[in-house]
Amino acid sequence: MRTSSRRSGSFKLRRQASAAQLELAAAALREIGARKKIRKSLRSFTDRFSTEPKPARHHEIIIEKLQSLVERRHEPNACLRLLISAPPGSAKSTYVSQLFSAWFMGTNLIGHRRHVIFGSHTDDLAKHWSARSRRLVEDQNYAAVMGVGISADVRGESRWEMSDGGSGFFAVGVQGAPAGRRADALIVDDPIKGAADAASDTVRQKVWEWYLHDLRPRLKPKAIIVVISTRWHHDDLAGRIMPEGWDGGSGTFMSRNGETWEVLNFEALSENLAQDPLGRTRVGESCWPEWWNEAYLELERQSQGPFMWSALYQGRPTPTSGLYFQREWLRYYEGSAPPDLAIYGASDYATREAADAGDADYTVHGVIGMDAKGDIYVLDIWREQASPDRWVEAFIDTVDKWRPLAWGEEAGQIIRSVGPFISRRMRERRVDCYRVRYAAVADKSVRARSFQAAMASGRVLFPKNAPWLAALVDELMVFPKGKHDDQVDTLGLVGRMLAGLRPGETPAVKPTDPRANIETRAPTLDELFKANETDDGEQWHRRIA
Repeated sequence: MRTSSRRSGSFKLRRQASAAQLELAAAALREIGARKKIRKSLRSFTDRFSTEPKPARHHEIIIEKLQSLVERRHEPNACLRLLISAPPGSAKSTYVSQLFSAWFMGTNLIGHRRHVIFGSHTDDLAKHWSARSRRLVEDQNYAAVMGVGISADVRGESRWEMSDGGSGFFAVGVQGAPAGRRADALIVDDPIKGAADAASDTVRQKVWEWYLHDLRPRLKPKAIIVVISTRWHHDDLAGRIMPEGWDGGSGTFMSRNGETWEVLNFEALSENLAQDPLGRTRVGESCWPEWWNEAYLELERQSQGPFMWSALYQGRPTPTSGLYFQREWLRYYEGSAPPDLAIYGASDYATREAADAGDADYTVHGVIGMDAKGDIYVLDIWREQASPDRWVEAFIDTVDKWRPLAWGEEAGQIIRSVGPFISRRMRERRVDCYRVRYAAVADKSVRARSFQAAMASGRVLFPKNAPWLAALVDELMVFPKGKHDDQVDTLGLVGRMLAGLRPGETPAVKPTDPRANIETRAPTLDELFKANETDDGEQWHRRIA
């Protein structure tokens, strides 16, 4: 009996050992499967290696888009550009600059050698995110899972390589040059440091040139670009990449250089429901309710003020409501403007030409019409970064097309230097127009005050389907904080002319007026040029009455 009992116990032990071995074998097979999946799946990698809490919904969408971006690399004509805009503190850099970078360096979706160039506003910040990504790669679990680890030889703060003998990561700040290196992925994280840099034309131009001339030439064919940022200014890197008139919405857009970009803009509080990547159904919902409740964000809205709230938290440096001009003041007309308008025009001539055409001033010619009630119809806008010979001809073309009663322009060095050429070309082309000159006013807000009042009173209407309307509205909404304000300056001249504008129907001359028996006629060409010799713009209507 004792022998039988020992045999029975031995059998149970062997059976238990066998079950344990089977479980270990099954666990090993599951781990092998999990590792294969992690090498191909950013979400699986994040679940394994992230020290953050469970990803929020906007993090999940970022992960999905990054995964898709990598998988599309070998598809013909695929979109390989992703722009992510999210509020400060939304952990966008954690999921892109740290986790995605580390996964990308080890994934087998790319091939044997993988190179990342990472850029940020300073060397310090670039090194910070480089170090965080590198620490993941240095972990022994990373090498066990991904099948490749950190190189023992090259593991610096801004440059480190992988043990496969080819892959590498290089981090650089604005104006730093990654010369001699190539990239399968270019990641640009917060290229603008803060409000002071954002307000500087010089800094914004340096960031643009750094991206355009130092980073982009390093790309391999089929390389991906990811730009993540908090928006500071409508002329920041994201604003220059996206098409003119882009309102910060999410979706797929054609950039100014013809590339297709996918855009994710996570508004802190939902406003644009039609383009919300989170699919929120109610205005005012938080993008990260687990972290920011709506009451907190409403308090932050009040603290930041309309411009900074719209830029930093809504990803739209052109505020929804506007700053100097309010969006609710915009009125539109469809089709053609009413007949029998009195036509007038104004120009803002470029005073600055730049070596980089994208930084030059615009010349703007604007045409408006006034009806019998005094309502103003904006009829035409010509706007171009052009040399004087080009914009002078465009001015004469516009005058010839619309035949305005008068044309406003600002007196100053540009008109003194180019004015004789304008007059000569008008005589040569036999196009005449009464040109009214106004004294320069340094404060742009003061210049635009009269036109602001006209818009606020509902007297200004814009053509709903004009091709130039989006750029004009964008400039109006961001004024006076925008990079360009040439169209506003032109409309400001119109505003300064308002006191002397004759409406569409000319009032009858009173019998007591000593000029009652004088035949009303248009001035001759000689009279026009003689009258134009003075700069008394504020009194122009008295001379042609």
